[in-house]
This record gives sequence, structure tokens and C-alpha cells, in this order.
Amino acid sequence: MAKKKKTSSSNSADDTSEVSDGNYLGLKSPSPKSPEKSLSNTTYLGMDFGTSTTVVSAAVHKDGRVQMQPLTLEQPDQYGVPTRSHLVNSVIAYLNGRLVFGREAYRQRSLLHEGRNVFSSFKMKLGVDLGPSYPESAVRSGVMKSGIKIESAQDAAKAFFQFIRQAVGSAIASEKVPDKTQWCVSVPASFEANQRRDLEDALREGGISEGDVALIDEPNAAFLSYLFEAAQGQADNRLLDALRTRPVNVLVYDFGAGTCDVSILQLEIGAGGIESRNRAVSRFTALGGDDFDRALAREVLLPQLCEASSDATPSQRDIEERLIPRLQPSAELLKIRLLEHVQNKGMVTVTAMRRASDLRVTSSDIEPFSIGPDRYELPSPGASLSDLADALEPYVKLPAPFDDRIPHVFAPVRDALEKSGLIAEDLDAVLFIGGSSENPIVREAVMKGLGCEVEAIIPSDLRSHVSKGAALHSYWFNGCGFDFIQPITSEPILAIAKGGQATTIIPASTPLPTSKEFNDDLIVQVGGQSKVEIPICVSSAEKLLGVLTIEAPDDAGFEVGSKVRLSVGITREKILEIEAQIGSRIAKTAILNPLANHPLTEAETSLLKAKQEFNRVLYENHGRPPVGAVITFASAAAAAGDHRQAAEMYQKAEQIDPKRNFAVNITYNYAMAGMHHLSEIWARKTYQREPSAVSAYNLGSGPIDWQATI
Repeated sequence: MAKKKKTSSSNSADDTSEVSDGNYLGLKSPSPKSPEKSLSNTTYLGMDFGTSTTVVSAAVHKDGRVQMQPLTLEQPDQYGVPTRSHLVNSVIAYLNGRLVFGREAYRQRSLLHEGRNVFSSFKMKLGVDLGPSYPESAVRSGVMKSGIKIESAQDAAKAFFQFIRQAVGSAIASEKVPDKTQWCVSVPASFEANQRRDLEDALREGGISEGDVALIDEPNAAFLSYLFEAAQGQADNRLLDALRTRPVNVLVYDFGAGTCDVSILQLEIGAGGIESRNRAVSRFTALGGDDFDRALAREVLLPQLCEASSDATPSQRDIEERLIPRLQPSAELLKIRLLEHVQNKGMVTVTAMRRASDLRVTSSDIEPFSIGPDRYELPSPGASLSDLADALEPYVKLPAPFDDRIPHVFAPVRDALEKSGLIAEDLDAVLFIGGSSENPIVREAVMKGLGCEVEAIIPSDLRSHVSKGAALHSYWFNGCGFDFIQPITSEPILAIAKGGQATTIIPASTPLPTSKEFNDDLIVQVGGQSKVEIPICVSSAEKLLGVLTIEAPDDAGFEVGSKVRLSVGITREKILEIEAQIGSRIAKTAILNPLANHPLTEAETSLLKAKQEFNRVLYENHGRPPVGAVITFASAAAAAGDHRQAAEMYQKAEQIDPKRNFAVNITYNYAMAGMHHLSEIWARKTYQREPSAVSAYNLGSGPIDWQATI
């Protein structure tokens, strides 16, 4: 196939597709796992659990063919009146003493308080331990007769899956397909072991599965769906034409609301039919359409809100945890309306958007609400094409920065290419999936970033593609025992020895599942230790997955030079299994949920540990934290360079205990945050409380260059 930069779309106007159970491009369908099992007595379900939207598709074996379609799910409001759609917003709301999910919860989201009576984006909080994710939740233990509680992201995911299971049961009954089901759930390819374990636990507790859950990486599911549609003539088949003559390499770009996931797949036709393998998976990248919404909310709507609410003085914590979540739904709606115009006019760059900057759209009023003594409202929130261009530009501007800490839509592509050993010219196609890939500005940045002519494939339904692939995988894997695409690890797994030396125990791009035959020896370097602790990390020493702790058999402790033998394996679902042995003493991994799903500096770690403790005491004290926890949080924020939050937490400490005096700390931190007006106000308070030559000098000298004085 000539490598031309063209765009092709699958034209599956009908949501139902059929896949032959016979010969597929030379690959004969395997038989069921056991002779007595009939494929036709089971409905094979695939769920794409997205950060913002969830879709469930069903594959059913009928008349010698597999029929596949997204399921239309009922989503009742607080009065029991259902909305029916195959798109389910991944949102839960607590309304009038009742929990609702999906469309109605999303509709009410802007009127509610995130983390108290509405819960969204909980997928992105899985695998992270910051104490109770929702310390101010109104759905605490004992509130609901059903027993459902939502105090953490894990609780929210569990409750959401319970709603999904009930809705799927009703849909299956109405479709008159077998009520016996087997599930497969798609996950970001770069989800690490801690995130996958939390997801599997939530799926089991939510009733989706009683045992192990079949997982498939989202890019692989999307490609599987595309491949079958192309084989059935429902999608452009130029890639398949090339495959019949030579191996092909496909980059799958999955850009959703919360993650940007890239896989590179290699396919060829061998003696037994199509052979496929993952060549590389990008590292976990928490970047998605939600980031664009938050940028628009922060840079455009927040100033409008503050102007319309002139007497309000929000703290940084209020801005991050209350105002931005309240503004984000309106920002998303404005983004969607502006992008419709961008698509219709054929714009593909932020420069073109700025040329048409006179276009402005508005959304519904943000109803009045209060935070403490402050009252907020925003009539007719609006944004222009130029506003959206400003919000998008940092994420799409080329060339992409090489600093991995700066989020950019092309960064996962570069990471996957480097791991695969390929260059852009080796690619035959880029398959775009995920709702945020509908953004033409993003697609153009990715294709331009490659710097060569490559085919761009854009399915007509970017939102249901993954769930259909997951349903197909459920049919083939659960029903036939066949795994079409072997998964691989995205990042190396490391053991950290004394002194911080990292030993790679599983390299990146290792095919899965691995056996436990891999062994490596470490040495006990200090004698007499009562226990040996071995941190297990992913990618770098700054990203902890868990700690292996081996207790000594007696008071003498371990001898110097004792060998520590590690036995390591990863399941097909990328769940890490490690054992460590010193003599007869054995320890298994206790996979921890880290403080964040990205590398942390020492100062950031201290800040997040303080936040973890703060969330815990906030929850235990029903939203009224003790002053000691507030001071600890403030000190950690200052050490981590988050000076505005430090100043505000010191203020909070004074409000809780008026006998405390943190005026100097508040003055300093506001100055370091560049908020000189507030710094001057607190410099005056410092002098009024404790008049001295120093406080008088600070008050009279105007803005202080604290950086020059320390």
C-alpha cells in the first residue's frame, strides 16, 4: 500500500455487524473450549469503561455467524423516568436521597458539588491512595438502604458497575438473547498493575464477574473491531490488501477523556492465518479531552465567574476542588459546539481557529451557588474560537517538547515509536479511536508530528469501536480460548536495592503472560537485619508499586551476603506477581496503591502524603479537620513549592484556632506565589499583631523579593 497521508472512514451506518464464523483471512475460527459447550447459549459482552463515557456491546452466535451491536441501556433519573442510549456517562449523582447514573447524573453535574453529591472521572483515581478520595461525600456508610457507599474512587467504580450490570440485564431481556453472559472489559494499555487490580476488584464487587475478569488493552480492542469490519467490507480495506502481500505496522492512537494511549501492532499472514503482536505500548499518559475542558474552565470561565461574583474571594483549594469541577461541564459543552464549527469549516490548526476568532458561543446559565460566605453565579457562560485555540495550543503545538512532564498529544506516539525500534516511515497506518480523537486539531498535530506520509484511519463511530472489539475478544477468548493479540508490558518493572540501585526484573515490551521462571539475585548487604524490604517500582525509582518485606527467622537477623531470590511473573491482564526468598523465608508482593500514577519528587511525595493524611482526618471529622493536620499540610505544600496552597492552609489553621499566628508564613508564601497584594495585606497584619523593626520594614518596603533574601 502506498503510504499516502489520506483519511479513510469506516462506513458502518448500521450499529449491528456480522462476523463469519468460518474462514477469516486464512484464520479458521477455533472450536469452543469444550465440545459440550455451545457458543450460541452465551451472550459475549464487551465494556469500554471510559473516563467520561461507557459503552457495552454484545456479540451473539446465531445462524453460524456472530452478530454484534452496542446495547441500548436504560438510565433512570431520580423519579425513575429512564433515558435510553448506548452511551452512558461515567457519572453518579445523589439526588433527593437516590443515586442515579449516566445521562441524568451528567445533566445535573454542574448543579452539584463534585466529591460530595456527584462523582465523575473516578476511573482516573483508581490505583492511587490519597486516603478517602471523597472525604466530604454525602453517600457515606449507612446512608443508603442498599448498602452502597461512595467514599473513594473504588466505591464509585463499584457502584457504577452495579448500575451497568442491572441495565445490561434489562437490555439482554428486551433483546431476547441468552441471559448467560461472559464479560471482557477494555483498559488503557498503559494502566499499571495497581490500576488494573483496583479495576478488577471493582468489577468483581460490582457483580460484573465472580472470578477473574478478561481484560483487553483499549487500542487492541479497537484494532480488532476495525479489522473485522474491514474483513466484512464495512470499513476501508486498503490495509488488508497490503497485509495480503507483506507485514504491516499500525499505530493505534486512543485519545479519550482522561487518557492518551498508543499501541503499535505488527500483523502478517503466516501458515495458520493472521499473526499479530504488540510491538510497543506508550507509558501511562493522563491526558485527554478533560484537560482541554479544565483549561477552558480555568482560563476563560473562571474569570467570567469571578467578575460576575465580584465579592467572592475563592481560595486555591476552592478553585481546584469546587469551582473548576462546577465550570467543567459548561466548558465541555462550549468546546463541543466550537469544534463542530471547526469540523464544518475544515479547520485543522489553532492558527486557522484564531483567524475566525469572532465566532463565540454560549451555554446555559450557571445557577447561583455558595461556598462558605461567598455566593457565585454566571449568566450565559461563553467562549470564542480564539479562547479554545489558546486552551488547545499547549497540547498540540509542534515540535512537541521532549520533557515528559509537559503533556502533549504527540508525546505517547514518540514514546511508543522509541520502544518499538521503528521510525515513522515504517508505519502503514494510524488508527484513531476514542471520543477526543474527533477533534481535528489533535489528529492534525499527531499526523504532522510523524513528519511523513502515513494513512490516517478514522472509524465512523469512535465511541463504540472499543466496546465492539472487547465483545469480539470476549467471544474469541472466553468462548473459543483464542487470544488474537498478545499483550505486552508498557514499562519496565524494577527492584530497588540498597543505595537506590535499580535492577530491571521485567523489561518493557515483554510479551504476556510471563512465567515465574525469571529469577534474579540480590544480596543482603548489612548483617543482623530483622527484615529486608525491597521496593518494586515501574519505570523509575520515583514510581512505587509495592514493597516486598521478608522477616528474619530469628533474633540474629539475616547474614551479610545472603542471597535474595526474586521470582517474577505478570498475568495476561498485567497483574504483577512477585515472590522474594531468603533461605526458607518467602514474601509475596503487597502491591501498594501509590500516591500518584506518575513519578514524584521527594517534595511532591511529602505533599501527597500530607494530603493523604489530611483527607483521612477530614473524613473522620466530617469536614472539620484538626488544626495539626492543616498545619502539616501547609508545611508540606510550602516545601513542595505550592505556596498559594500553603498560604491558604495556614489561613485555615488560624480560622480553626484563632490563638495561632501564622501571619509571617502567610505573607511569605503569598509573596513566593507572586500574589503581592495579599502578601502586603498580611504584612500589615503581621505588624499589627507584633510591631517590630523587621515587620515595619517589611510592611513599608512593598513587595519583597523573598527569593533574594533566603
